[in-house]
Amino acid sequence: MLVRVAGAAGQRTARVDATEPLSSGERLRIGYQTGGHRYLLSLSIDEHGEVTPLYPEQGASLTVPAGVPSATHFLPDSIELTGAGLERIVVVLSDQPVDMQVARQAARTAYDRAGGDLGRLPRLDLPGEQFTRTFAKP
Repeated sequence: MLVRVAGAAGQRTARVDATEPLSSGERLRIGYQTGGHRYLLSLSIDEHGEVTPLYPEQGASLTVPAGVPSATHFLPDSIELTGAGLERIVVVLSDQPVDMQVARQAARTAYDRAGGDLGRLPRLDLPGEQFTRTFAKP
């Protein structure tokens, strides 16, 4: 997974190894490689435990395009994380569809297990591969 950050200062790729600071108005594009998986969903969870579905907003996981498993694809829209504080984006690639409501509950359960610490957020109890990035909102 890669996340492109775009704003008044140009574009950059979000850090993998640390929290990426965001400036006001910056928008994110989520990129992924299917790795041979057929379905994708993405959500975010903030430091207050608020879970927000990103792709799709409701229903089952999106079907990813067929093709080369290592090719990078981008989700269709950019997003802006609102509010202040930390927020973690989670992308789940799986071989079977996952319902967003189930994913939201799994994220909330993981948040509770981590005691509200996004830095200690465990893997969500969902099938498939998971990728995360953490952002510090202005």
